[in-house]
Amino acid sequence: MTTTGSTGPGHDVYRGADAEQGRRAGSSAASRVRRVLGRAKRRVLADERLYAGSRLQCPLCERTYRRFRTQSGRVDALCPNPSCLTLERHRLIWLLLTRELGLGARPLSVLHIAPEPGMTRRLRIQADVAYTSVDMESPFAEIHADVCDLPFDAASFDLIICSHVLEHVPDDVTALAELRRILRPAGAAIVMYPIDARRAATDEDLAITDPVERKRRFGQFDHVRLYGRDHLTRLADAGFTVETRDYASELDRETARRYAVAQLIGRPDADADANTVFICR
Repeated sequence: MTTTGSTGPGHDVYRGADAEQGRRAGSSAASRVRRVLGRAKRRVLADERLYAGSRLQCPLCERTYRRFRTQSGRVDALCPNPSCLTLERHRLIWLLLTRELGLGARPLSVLHIAPEPGMTRRLRIQADVAYTSVDMESPFAEIHADVCDLPFDAASFDLIICSHVLEHVPDDVTALAELRRILRPAGAAIVMYPIDARRAATDEDLAITDPVERKRRFGQFDHVRLYGRDHLTRLADAGFTVETRDYASELDRETARRYAVAQLIGRPDADADANTVFICR
């Protein structure tokens, strides 16, 4: 469970061995102008007023907008509210939690691993939720700890949120065993990670530490694996019974459009599926 360098929400960057060469190339006047213009453009795009309207709504902050911010080429991906900034998968998780897993309907003890700021803010004020967040380094986490050695008693939580964490963890087998240990018998763990369905077996090699090679092999500079079609075996081996949910496709079309998750439906050309939800019990 690691944190990543970032120029913005959900946008990871690599500052590696070629950074110095890039700085030298950027010393020209033209490059300086481009940098200034780029910063100005980012400031403009970050201005929430540009998105004013009512066509879309974020289910977490509940604000409405004409459109959401584009992120990594994905239209309507990022909530424009600077205090929220949730992505499609965060909105999808929230809809599942509130519509099917009892959030807001009954008291729940919730553990949020590698907490996203927008979801953290909403969960902390949610009625009848005893909220705890954990990460190794994140300033948004209440407790700093390793997901492979969590400082909680067995059967401590009704609900665990573990979204896009395991692909960062060298020993995901131990991490999953820890999640199973601290989950209450009637509880549920929401688990998500990128999957390449074209691969029969998960691609992982802990000897690879070069960020460029990691990005080429696993999709991001700080990932240590890319799960293949065998990924459910790891969940089952940890003792979980797993329910696989393509939740965006289960929503009616108008709901999916309203909350800007309709773009997750039917992406057969995607290199990896990062939005399937696994409910582990």
